[in-house]
Amino acid sequence: MLKVNEALEKLLLSENEITDKGIHHILCALTINDSLKELDLRTNRLTDKCIDDIVVMLEKNSTLTALNLQDNHISEHGQQRIEKAAQKNKNLTELHL
Repeated sequence: MLKVNEALEKLLLSENEITDKGIHHILCALTINDSLKELDLRTNRLTDKCIDDIVVMLEKNSTLTALNLQDNHISEHGQQRIEKAAQKNKNLTELHL
């Protein structure tokens, strides 16, 4: 559904206890989604185990302008990897770690 949804522009999933395994499918769908602009994943249970999925999504998604990952369990090294991928994404203007 998220892969082909052309109307959804904002997805607020904060404070949902989402784990690395749970976010995997959402991030995979977002690699080809072309409508979502804002993704709020703050205050979940995300760790460095989902960094590869976040990086791939940022490399492939061309519409996301805001990503919020605050208050998760992502290490400094993981945050640096996300920042590096975000710099390559020309549309992402807001990144909160």
